[in-house]
Order: sequence, then C-alpha cells, then structure tokens
Amino acid sequence: MVNSDQLENDPFFRLPADSDWNACIGKQGTEENYLDGYIEAAMELVSTVIEKGMLEKRDTVVLPILYNARHAIELILKFAVRRLGEIGTLSKSKRPDHDIQDYFELLERADLGDEALRQHLRDLKPFVESLSRIDKDGQGLRYHIRRDGGKSLGSVPT
Repeated sequence: MVNSDQLENDPFFRLPADSDWNACIGKQGTEENYLDGYIEAAMELVSTVIEKGMLEKRDTVVLPILYNARHAIELILKFAVRRLGEIGTLSKSKRPDHDIQDYFELLERADLGDEALRQHLRDLKPFVESLSRIDKDGQGLRYHIRRDGGKSLGSVPT
C-alpha cells in the first residue's frame, strides 16, 4: 500500500500544488478511464503527427499509436464480454488473455438482439482482424523482441 508520504517526491504520482493537473486514477478513476484513455491517446498522437506534418516521427510514434489502439480495443472487448456476461446475455466466459480476435468472435456469435451493438461490431471487425493478424497476443507492438527470441513484426515490412 502506498501512502501520501511516499508520493511526496515521486516524479509521476505526487499531488501537484495546482489541482488543474491532478488526474483521477486508482480509487478515484473508473474502468472507462482506461477504455477511453488508450484510444484517445492513439487519436491524439495521430492528430498531432498529421496536423504538425511530423513525418519524421512516423517510424517511432506508429508503434505507440498502434499499441494504444490495440490495447483500447482489447479493453473494450473485455469490458463488453464481462458486462454482457453479468446480465446473462453471454453464457460463455473466457479465460483472460490478450487474443482480441477470440473476444470479438465471442461477441459476434452472441445473440445480442440489439442492432446498434451488432453494427458497432461490424464496424470494429476490420480493425480487430488487422490488429489480431499483426499482433495476436499483444506483444508485437510493445516489444522489439518476442518471448521466443524472434523479432517482433518480422514479417511485416510496412
């Protein structure tokens, strides 16, 4: 357990004198902060690169952009699966892992009954398929070397 004395000189988590810079995380945050935060970060990075014409940054910021987008999709799919399971719409549960294609297919096969939700899944499908094909287990966009010692994204020359 971290107490406020430990955070007094912490470079990341100390409370600033100016409360405008105080972000609500931990017990003050919500699950939705995670869902929104990762996709917002990806969109902000993309917007900044485009608006500022920062083409020289494309080789370095593409990985945080794609990782944040993939992680946001993973969190959103897990959130939907869990919440639909809680209300009995999904009878199957899934062992927690990072396989976004599997989570997506679980939702796609479900009898959701809501056309808007089914349309959201159809809209999301090409992104899930793309990111799952490139980074099935959530490692490739995070690390240069995979767990097996091979180079991440070694077969992706783009």
